[in-house]
Amino acid sequence: MTIVYLGVGTNTEREYHLQRGLDALAELCGELQLSPVFESDAVGVLAKRFYNMVVAVETRLALAKIAALAARPFDPDRARAQMARQIRDISSEGLMRAEPVRFGDGEFDHLADVLISRRSIDALHGEHEDQKRTRVEAAQTAVHVLGQAAELAPVLGLAGTLVALGTMTPDGTAGGMTGAIAMAVVTTLYGIAAANFLFSPLAAAIENVTSPLSR
Repeated sequence: MTIVYLGVGTNTEREYHLQRGLDALAELCGELQLSPVFESDAVGVLAKRFYNMVVAVETRLALAKIAALAARPFDPDRARAQMARQIRDISSEGLMRAEPVRFGDGEFDHLADVLISRRSIDALHGEHEDQKRTRVEAAQTAVHVLGQAAELAPVLGLAGTLVALGTMTPDGTAGGMTGAIAMAVVTTLYGIAAANFLFSPLAAAIENVTSPLSR
């Protein structure tokens, strides 16, 4: 069992969302140890005060699975609704008094913070272009790595062929030769299959998805 300490906080319908989060953790991890709830100001953004607490749980779950609890799949319909709410708030309250709305997506949340904190459409567009450029660069790196892997996979298969041939007995008996040839064929097949059915298709898929962003 591993003891994990989680920081939990919210500034939107604070009592409701804090309890919902604790219920979800209890359902997943069992008994919870809770700190007192404390209130704090929002840091770096103009927003309502937060309710915060620390939760300790004992679990056999992998840390990666626990970390995934904080990740919510991107929901475009929810993002559009939240964006409309943000626009209404800015229209009625102005940029000086409007509070950033949480979209559930890191980039959207950051862009809302930029718009309200800097009060500049140009700053918003510049930040958006920076984020797009970062995504494109990451995708291009992935395409390059997968392309290199696709080129090298058959070579590794041929290396396996050489190893297999090196295991043949000096007297060239039928059994030893058959085993070496079988290993050579299998390693070459694995290399070709990995190149053509794994690495190359992945590289092409990433390139197809990101090519509109790079235009």
